[in-house]
Amino acid sequence: MKLLQKDKIEIRKAFFLKAFGREIENMSIISFGRCNFNCCYCKRDGQFKDENNNIIHAVDCSLDELKNIVQNEIAKNRRIRLSGGDPCMFQAESLEIAQFVWENFGQKISIAHNGSCPEFVKKLLPYLDYVAIDLKSPYADEFSNITGMKNGEFWIKNSLLSQEYCTNNNVLVDTRTCVFNHTGFDELKAIADLIVQKNNLKNLFWTIRCYNPVKDCDYQIPNRDVLLEYIQKIKEIYPDLKIGIRAKWKGGFEFF
Repeated sequence: MKLLQKDKIEIRKAFFLKAFGREIENMSIISFGRCNFNCCYCKRDGQFKDENNNIIHAVDCSLDELKNIVQNEIAKNRRIRLSGGDPCMFQAESLEIAQFVWENFGQKISIAHNGSCPEFVKKLLPYLDYVAIDLKSPYADEFSNITGMKNGEFWIKNSLLSQEYCTNNNVLVDTRTCVFNHTGFDELKAIADLIVQKNNLKNLFWTIRCYNPVKDCDYQIPNRDVLLEYIQKIKEIYPDLKIGIRAKWKGGFEFF
């Protein structure tokens, strides 16, 4: 099994929980070192992979080592989040960790997933508290351009089904979309249309993640004022859709 690192675990806050009246939690991010997508802007350098889809600088980790890491993080009162890379690349290990946490500590975990494997998500449902699932674009061609994966329509459907499994089983979903300078209102509106149609809204949040410049990537950062205008228009159409922006403009997160 591969992890991006095992000596220093990244800690991140689950800001979106605030929209559901819950306390913002600290998550311990267990980042698997393999991914099936090839997103050129991946902040974890996921585009630099070998022929087996291993991220080049990933390190070997046994299941026993990982359980020890998880146990230590739980002792610090943190939520375990399986991330990546992507946890779908280590499905048996992810399921075993989820079961280990539940059976030994009575806690449910979180995952951050690219949405490609709804059956993987379905297996984890009894052990999930909340999840982050990516929806890169509502357009097949743009989805393929971003991820480097053919048949974008197939992957869009998988992401929506992964979300639907969760929201209809009382697992909170943070749908995540990275936006760029060229991301228009019609594209964002199309995403809103899809996720509202497919999900139980009481368990859904949509995080719009502003692109940060990545070396050798041609994408450009979005214009804040234009993006806020788009969001206000979407909120007028879907007032019950919880939306947030993850950016550095106002302390890292804004709610709408």
